[in-house]
Amino acid sequence: MNLSAKDITEFRTNIRRFYRKSGRQLPFRETDDPYAITVSEIMLQQTQVDRVVPKYYEWLKQFPDWQSLADASNQEILSAWSGLGYNRRALYLKKMAVQVKSEFNGFLPPDIDTLKKFP
Repeated sequence: MNLSAKDITEFRTNIRRFYRKSGRQLPFRETDDPYAITVSEIMLQQTQVDRVVPKYYEWLKQFPDWQSLADASNQEILSAWSGLGYNRRALYLKKMAVQVKSEFNGFLPPDIDTLKKFP
């Protein structure tokens, strides 16, 4: 199926209109912090939004940044993740935090090719 530029523009317009009318207020839509956004993206994989939101707040309180997550034990991480399922996601977040801390001084690199190499 080939879409024209007009079709794509119309689709984008409709999506934005729908969001303005019906979009939910969610905490991860209110931040530009790469860490918080990454946490939400990983949590939201195969997990309902209503289950994620309270865990998202708890997680950020316990692990507010890459450094604190990198320094946490697997037991602490899995305990905080409890209830979200697919625990491997939490362990991948930890691996990512260790890499961000050790290789990028605690800042998520902006380069797409570098990001593709993360767990």
